[in-house]
Order: sequence, then C-alpha cells, then structure tokens
Amino acid sequence: MGSLNKDMEKGDEGRPQELVALEQGLANELKNWDISLDIQITPPGIEKLFQLGTDVYINDGVRTSVETKGHGLQRSLIFGLVKVWSKTLNEMRLQDIAKKEEQSKKGRFPSESVFFAIEEPELFLHPHGSS
Repeated sequence: MGSLNKDMEKGDEGRPQELVALEQGLANELKNWDISLDIQITPPGIEKLFQLGTDVYINDGVRTSVETKGHGLQRSLIFGLVKVWSKTLNEMRLQDIAKKEEQSKKGRFPSESVFFAIEEPELFLHPHGSS
C-alpha cells in the first residue's frame, strides 16, 4: 500500500504511473481553483478484505476453489472456521480476564461464554471426514 501513496520525500517515485496520470489529469481540470491534489489510498479493514476479494483454495490432489469441492469437505471447512473462531474468542476472553484480574484482585467475573448452535448437525456429518 505504501507504493500507492505519495511520499513527501520521494514524490511520485515508485508509484503506479496510472495513478500519477489520474492525479495530474484531475489537477489540470481543477487548475482554475488554484489547488494541489493528491489521491490517498487507505487500505481496507480486514473485514472488507475478506468480503471483497478472498477465495479459499483446497488442494486434495487438485488445487481448486472450495466451491468446486464436495459438500462434505465444504461443511468440514465451515466447522473448522467455527472452531478456529471459537478458539480465537476464547484466547481473547482469557487475555481480557487476565487484564481485569490485574486491575482488580477481588470477586468473580461473569461468564463470557460464546455458544454456537447448529440446527440439525447430523446434516453436516461426513463419513470419511469425521475425527
């Protein structure tokens, strides 16, 4: 992302020429306003990155998108994501509790458990992928 934005010391060095040309074109169009123009590109948050341009590829002998794999493998991936999410939430909770305990050495804290409820879980069983 650093190569997309103008560096005050280096100027346009290393920036994509298309971006520089766009800036110059816009500046020329707005020259009557006596302004300077820089296009600043802010990287998207991690949530947007996953929404906009993320694909999952699985190599089970042939590397293809998860969308082309069987439903059993797709469901196993979904459960794997839920498990990783759960572990991450638990680690964050434990860190938060440790911080709270350092701040206050008294009393108990209420549970901050997270439950994932899956309707008809037997639909997601896969005979070859169970562990």
